[in-house]
Amino acid sequence: MLNNLYNHVLQNQGPIKENYTYSMKLKKDVLDSFQISTIDPEKKHFTVTELCDPLTSYLKRKYPSITSIHPERKKIMDIGNLIHKNIESWIEKIDNTALVEFYFDGLLKGFNVSGKFDAKIGDSFIEFKSKVEIPKDIKEAIIKYPQDFEQVVMYAAMDPISPKINYLIFVSQNDPLKIKSFKITIRDIKEAEKFLDERINLYKEVLGGDKEPSEFGSCRYCPNNPEYCTYYQLNKCKWFTLNKKKCGVLEFIQIDEEEIIKNKLKEIIKKEGIRNTDFISINNLIWQKKYLISKSTGKEMEFESNEIKKRNQRFIEMIVFKLNKDQSKTNNIEPPLHNFVDIFKYKSRFFNLKTVEDPEGCWIPFIVFASPTIYPKFLDRPSDYKIVELGLLLAINNLREGLIFQYYPNLKNACKVFKIKYNFSIQKVQKKIKNILEYLKKPELGNLIKLDDCPFGCEKCQFKEICKNSKK
Repeated sequence: MLNNLYNHVLQNQGPIKENYTYSMKLKKDVLDSFQISTIDPEKKHFTVTELCDPLTSYLKRKYPSITSIHPERKKIMDIGNLIHKNIESWIEKIDNTALVEFYFDGLLKGFNVSGKFDAKIGDSFIEFKSKVEIPKDIKEAIIKYPQDFEQVVMYAAMDPISPKINYLIFVSQNDPLKIKSFKITIRDIKEAEKFLDERINLYKEVLGGDKEPSEFGSCRYCPNNPEYCTYYQLNKCKWFTLNKKKCGVLEFIQIDEEEIIKNKLKEIIKKEGIRNTDFISINNLIWQKKYLISKSTGKEMEFESNEIKKRNQRFIEMIVFKLNKDQSKTNNIEPPLHNFVDIFKYKSRFFNLKTVEDPEGCWIPFIVFASPTIYPKFLDRPSDYKIVELGLLLAINNLREGLIFQYYPNLKNACKVFKIKYNFSIQKVQKKIKNILEYLKKPELGNLIKLDDCPFGCEKCQFKEICKNSKK
């Protein structure tokens, strides 16, 4: 058994070669994107989630110290999160699934709004919502869940491709085989963009004090169960008696019930069922002890949130996705899926690498990173952490070569694409990963000592005392 997974992968890193062809392509696409839209760092940046339920988001901003969640509300959220994790593995088995759980930014269309959509099939957005009670028909869906239809329309308005046909799928929390699927056709994308712009401006005006929060109507979830709301319980919300605002996109969309994706999804669910587990990320394999302590104590892992870093990361991810999509049009072979059922699986983790020997391309694992460094010496190679992250991605896919797409916004928007080959024994690394997964799937503090130490960051770790005591 390997003593330390991180160190072993790093020590067995082979040659790092820059692919100049793709470095230049990436740089060109970045510069072309800048010509489409100028990023104004002074403007307020919002998320689709807060624009769809603006009063709730307003209260969160007004009372940031209120973080508690009503137990009944938390139960609903926990079940929803479980189903959503399973949906990630279900949807990727449908043909033409391009992305799963992907962050993107509306900056290329001039909107200071970011979001995370559930999936794309072809160019169409697929958004899943788990509900205690799914709607019986279109009319009930619009009345109960106007925010969900608005969310899908906002995604389309933000996207450079502006897909006209998208899908909203409701899954029952009580029985996932009960599904309602709706096709949303946007008849006028300009109206969708106008709607998004108006919602942004309204939100800005309320936050700035120019308009009253009553302009939002009640919270989108409030009329159902205000007693489950912490702000209501603490008498911080005086707007719960307002009516819920009607869906703001009905005049320029058409909604139809959809059967094809619904039936495909049902077949997958029948075969797969619900797995009552948390999927492990590659980063969790690196920060093993953090993950175990977090899960066993119920405390979320703290991380430094930097909006500029996040926006740069989403920006370059979208550029690489577009490059990959254009590259893969001539390749009819599906990228492979690994058989580590407890680890996140994304088809978007494979890049269609074209060479003189293989003009149609071959699928090769890759990662994308927006490096915040200001030091030119780091243009020559990725960080050790990213080298290990790529190595682990390769190991679970039974491969030894992969790509890192690196973007340097603070070094004149430099772009580098590195190809790295590893010398480790795939069998030994996989054995170590499987051993780690056994402890992470059933997190108990007593098993902490059996896991690898984190590679760095102990001095600022919120769990350092728990970790220190486990070694005694």
